[in-house]
Amino acid sequence: MDSEDKRAVGKKQKWSDSYTQYWINHTNCELCYGTASAPAHIKSRGAGGSDSENNLLSLCLTCHTKQHRQGWGWVISQAPFLKEKIQLWHQDLMYQKKSSLR
Repeated sequence: MDSEDKRAVGKKQKWSDSYTQYWINHTNCELCYGTASAPAHIKSRGAGGSDSENNLLSLCLTCHTKQHRQGWGWVISQAPFLKEKIQLWHQDLMYQKKSSLR
């Protein structure tokens, strides 16, 4: 899907410009580098999260499903470089023992 197609989908879905732009700029899953689906919110909008770049991750459908089933600790165990970004929205992860994040 090219940039124009993604803009059309974003407009139809009434996504914010920042969410749509993140999707356009981040085409690969940030964990496995496969083709990403629409960006995932680190902290859901319903829980007070935003569409800002620091609250979005590009994930493929497989990794997104695993994140929902296994939690953010699983994501951190797969990609430690994302730990700081995730902890911006989930401060409670800072206090978990390393072993619980595996």
